[in-house]
Amino acid sequence: MRGYLRRLADKSGDDTIIVNEYEHLKSLKVKSDKELKDLGYSNDEAEKIKKIDYKEELIKRSELNEEVLKNYGYSEDKIKMLKNFNGTEEEITALAAELYLTANVYGHYYNSSTNKTYFSVYYSWEWSSMPLITNTDIIGYGYMTDYLKDTSIQSNRVDYENTLTGAITYKYYSITGVDIGAAQSKFPININRLDQYDINYDWASSGYGKFGIYKTGQFNDAAVVIKYGHSTFTLSPSVSYPWGLGIGFSRGVEELGAQVVESSIN
Repeated sequence: MRGYLRRLADKSGDDTIIVNEYEHLKSLKVKSDKELKDLGYSNDEAEKIKKIDYKEELIKRSELNEEVLKNYGYSEDKIKMLKNFNGTEEEITALAAELYLTANVYGHYYNSSTNKTYFSVYYSWEWSSMPLITNTDIIGYGYMTDYLKDTSIQSNRVDYENTLTGAITYKYYSITGVDIGAAQSKFPININRLDQYDINYDWASSGYGKFGIYKTGQFNDAAVVIKYGHSTFTLSPSVSYPWGLGIGFSRGVEELGAQVVESSIN
């Protein structure tokens, strides 16, 4: 899927959501300790947020060889920029990882033999390059609370890219119901890494899946929201109240994108 969503986002009228990790972290860093506490962060976590140094991380990455940087997701132009990195605000923003998220209707119909209305969505996401923060991320699924989760049409595949070889492997992660109108699927950004010094591992570069709901009877309208949660500190993220289309995330998880998919049978 490498580059597919980014090419898609370049087309006028496309509804792909793009979120810059650095810009989002900056919006957190300028908040007061009280504001961060109101968001659910502890005093210790608020202090760590203030100390996040994106520039320093990019300096470290600039010292890697070009093949590894390519496997980190950087284009040739971005690699050249890294190798000549001066640390300006414009460079940091341009080199920061961006998340691309899209979701569309997969199916919506009434089945008279079962007397049920079925609705499903297809979603996909992609990182432009390896994000700075690599903990456990989460896909949140919110849906109208008078519908039920359709276990026959749900999947969450994550593609991993090896940092040394560029080889792509994939894993499927389960989607679990949390409450009425809410479900989630968690996955680690890095896998097969022995420790922080290990340079041969796999990172979650992209993913896609389907999610379905149903309701007994014939109904015209249905809606699902797909949200991408990026963990700042927690290794065990989850969706949280309010349930339904307004689902949130637990403390330590930042919402980087949300796609509401609505449909009506006319």
